[in-house]
Amino acid sequence: MKRGRRPASSYSEEWRAASRARERKRKREWQRRNREGRRQAEDVLFQKVETETVEKNVTQVGQRCKMASALDLAETLLEGRDGLMSFLKVYGDESYDSTVYSCGSLLGWPRDFYYSGVEWEERLAAEGLSYFRASDCERLDGEFSVESPPNYGHERAKARAVSVRQDLVTIIQRCWPPLLGVTSSVVKKDFTDLVKENTRARACFGTNLMIFSYQMLIRDTISLLEQDSRSTTKIVFMFDEHSNWKVAEKAYSQLKEKDPLCAKRMVVAGHGDDKEFPGLQMADLIAHEARLQTKAWLQNPSQEERPVFKRLKESHNLYFIGVRGRAELLTLLEKEQNRPFAKE
Repeated sequence: MKRGRRPASSYSEEWRAASRARERKRKREWQRRNREGRRQAEDVLFQKVETETVEKNVTQVGQRCKMASALDLAETLLEGRDGLMSFLKVYGDESYDSTVYSCGSLLGWPRDFYYSGVEWEERLAAEGLSYFRASDCERLDGEFSVESPPNYGHERAKARAVSVRQDLVTIIQRCWPPLLGVTSSVVKKDFTDLVKENTRARACFGTNLMIFSYQMLIRDTISLLEQDSRSTTKIVFMFDEHSNWKVAEKAYSQLKEKDPLCAKRMVVAGHGDDKEFPGLQMADLIAHEARLQTKAWLQNPSQEERPVFKRLKESHNLYFIGVRGRAELLTLLEKEQNRPFAKE
């Protein structure tokens, strides 16, 4: 069947009808492969790997467990000679306009991101779409254009966009344990004015709003985990790639060196292509909704919540929503002036 031949909404019911059976099958397969992967990981432990850092142990796992796939070891890293360490994964992306810069992320287990990602890619394929970008979906642009395919039409394009976005929310909601959204938004004018007029703020925060916003997202996520979890579970961060990624990763490494909580919880922060990692597309939706909701809140705190934002909030997939204006930035400056976030 050629792309665009059927109405977009007709795919949704068929997809939902088949998704439950696929999910049960994937869970059984995961349980089998997970048992095999853990046995292979235990074999590595018995070889008494002489390494001390998490980063070196990642290499050791790859060298000594050549028969184990990435899925088999998706929740496992070696930590010295003492045992297995489970880690959480965070996918993050940004959304911004002339008023607000928002970073949004989803926190969860790598296994859940894997299966949610497979299901999401199947859903996109049913519509003939390559990837999802929330702003394109909202404006009917890019992959969701009224001319993709040619002469698709506004009504059909709108129905497709609404259907696909609602199904992405459903996939996020269906995970258990839940995927948790964490957002950190900064009022652009307040940040720009403050670092321009205040030398202490400029030295502490730097002048790159994107890097600062992602650093706040890292710190907010780790602080929440430290506050609400008694475990010592560590976190691997992946953000959407951009041209300045080398400078950004250096800044994130400096944050890990300077902040005790980040040093305790953070394994590494890297970048990936959102077209290749479904988790980044999910995070893009979180960032997009956080930006629009924050902007609406700044204009009118009593304004009704956006439908997608409300669905995610009611299903407890929005764990934390942070907004920093001038007052919050000044308060942060008083706490952190002797510990700059990054050197530029």
